[in-house]
Amino acid sequence: MSEYWKPNSGTDDHFWAHEWSKHGTCVSTMQPKCYGYKYERGEEVPAYFQKAVDLFKGLDTYQFLEAAGITPSETSQYTCSQVEAAIKDATGFDATVMCDTRKKGELREVYYHFNVIGTLQDGRFVHTDPGESNPPSCGALIDNLPS
Repeated sequence: MSEYWKPNSGTDDHFWAHEWSKHGTCVSTMQPKCYGYKYERGEEVPAYFQKAVDLFKGLDTYQFLEAAGITPSETSQYTCSQVEAAIKDATGFDATVMCDTRKKGELREVYYHFNVIGTLQDGRFVHTDPGESNPPSCGALIDNLPS
């Protein structure tokens, strides 16, 4: 995680604790029997983070955007539609593009949406439509600033 899942600000530990409490706790409600008879309390925590990193490594958003000519720049701006199309062209699926509205539309993150068939540990993650619950937060133009 130290290589692939870094915070924009603050410490790694604070960020990861936030990610677990916001997203990972959905997994912690699974029955311990999903892990077999040798389940140890908290075993779902590293499983959640490992799956998140594995999914991230399989969805190279930077490469998807670069292939469409969308590169980090201090001077160029892109439309939300351009960013969405670049991702859909690369993956075949819609994603939700999120911007930091406090920073005048700076590209912040991309949400990929999945349903899981099976368990977190060995289930199949199937792309699903974002639906209306996660509307894009970007305005007409997006800044893709260098990190």
